[in-house]
Amino acid sequence: MHDEYPSTNSNYSSTAPSISSSLENLNISISEDDQPEINATYDLPDSIPLTPILQDLQESNYKNLPSLSAIPSLPSTAITPGIPVRSRKRIVRSKQVSNPPAAKRAKKPKKFRLAYKWKITSYHHRPTIEENLDSDFVDLPDATSSPLTYFYMFFSKDILTDIVDQTNFYSVQELGKSILLTENELKDFLAIHLIMGIVDMPSYLDYWSQKYVKVSDIIPLKRYQQIRRRLHFANYNLEDGDRYYKIRPILEKKNRGHFAEVTCDQNCLAVVRWNDNKVVTFISSFVASEPVETILRYSKDEKKKILVQCPQIVRQYNKHTGGVDLADMLISLYKTPFKTRRWYMGIFGQLLDICVNNAWLIHRKANEGNRKKKMALKAFRYAVHENLISENRCAKRSKSGAPKINTPRKARPSSPIKYDNVSHFPQTMEEGRCRYCQKTVVYCIKCQKRLCFVTEKNARNCFLDFHTK
Repeated sequence: MHDEYPSTNSNYSSTAPSISSSLENLNISISEDDQPEINATYDLPDSIPLTPILQDLQESNYKNLPSLSAIPSLPSTAITPGIPVRSRKRIVRSKQVSNPPAAKRAKKPKKFRLAYKWKITSYHHRPTIEENLDSDFVDLPDATSSPLTYFYMFFSKDILTDIVDQTNFYSVQELGKSILLTENELKDFLAIHLIMGIVDMPSYLDYWSQKYVKVSDIIPLKRYQQIRRRLHFANYNLEDGDRYYKIRPILEKKNRGHFAEVTCDQNCLAVVRWNDNKVVTFISSFVASEPVETILRYSKDEKKKILVQCPQIVRQYNKHTGGVDLADMLISLYKTPFKTRRWYMGIFGQLLDICVNNAWLIHRKANEGNRKKKMALKAFRYAVHENLISENRCAKRSKSGAPKINTPRKARPSSPIKYDNVSHFPQTMEEGRCRYCQKTVVYCIKCQKRLCFVTEKNARNCFLDFHTK
């Protein structure tokens, strides 16, 4: 085993100097007094001049300096081309993109805003009022018509077609491809929202998570969300000047009954601000303040009724506000939920509720003499929901081919299903009681009802009577 340190007698080492010789080399023994004096002037060479010391400062004569314009410019020399130098270019290799480029979205045009020019003048525009407004409802559906027929009086099939076209067009603009919405899917979408107005849940996702079959079995959740996100009603590339505008306070009057009026001739609008117990603001395209009338209003100060000036717009509002309040009350009972950031979706839900409520009112008027045919608003919405999802659709046959009658009593199918003449086929099963008479082995695969068909001595056709009468 070798030693960690080499020995002192090796060939590569020298003998260490003594302490006295080391001190002599460092001149430690010599004191500062014994050192010889050095004369710097004699040791330096004569060729190096010394720096002179200036004792007197001379004033600079800056006035005699030439100006820049007096200095002649140097002759310009042409630049001779030198030897070209090859510049090293950095080659950047582009990475190949495997995914196809995304579709370019159409640029949204600038929004056009209406400019309202208000002026303090009387309102001179008079709208044309159509006579015989009830002429459109002369041919009312008969008593056997379905609630869906009344619903289509206000929410026509042309509206469904326009919504489908605009939604598919909007999806192409946003996604680069169409979501391929059909009219039947839109009917399912509307039917779902009619039920959501009756059965309220904290979130629309709960209808699928809680397995509410009237919603979850109609359309899958992902498809519903896709339609909800892309539902559109107009082309936003067109100029959209018809927008809401916030009306600022115009004028305040202290005395009760006084009013102020401004008009906008360009847009045929009139704004009237009337001071009653508190200031009330009206805006209308139909009527303004004239002709002014007087009405009796109760005064808290005088403890009696007094005559107060009343603009015509207030008079018309008080005359017809009952119908407006009734419509608002009916909408508040079963309101279609549209909780979204797009403001126009709430307006669409409001219009959908108005169509259903108006159809229900006409349905009640058409069946005034028949109490059995009268329906509550809730039952009417259920009926429209069922008609929308079952219109022009065949009955779903069971895989095993055997009928499924789990309970001894079945609810009667709605009238539109009975009379639609679609997929009502007879089938045989175990013997049971007919809907109208005795036992039978025949039943309808769509209505799931036992209906006899006898060709012998007592011939009868309950199957035909059930689907026609």
